[in-house]
Amino acid sequence: MSERSFNLFKAAEPSLSMMSDPNRQRIILYLCDQPLTVNQLTEKLNLSRPAVSHHLKLLLTANLVRVDQVGTERYYENNMEPTIQLLRDLADSLEKDSQ
Repeated sequence: MSERSFNLFKAAEPSLSMMSDPNRQRIILYLCDQPLTVNQLTEKLNLSRPAVSHHLKLLLTANLVRVDQVGTERYYENNMEPTIQLLRDLADSLEKDSQ
């Protein structure tokens, strides 16, 4: 494995770790469709509000989602593009390593 691939793996590790949880996967998938509030996600996921808030906090920290304040509501939305690009770069690097 090249140093570039190794570094890309290390850079992707936090995002991959965050995405390993099934509830966070479902949150990411719902947010790919449209921005949602904590209450809307709570209804869709059948999880408690504190559990959804906890998962969102982790996803925000990992920069996988972002939040937009609209009046008194906080809408969470997908922010996967940087991670998608990182994973594309990793796949390309691994492909080059295997040739």
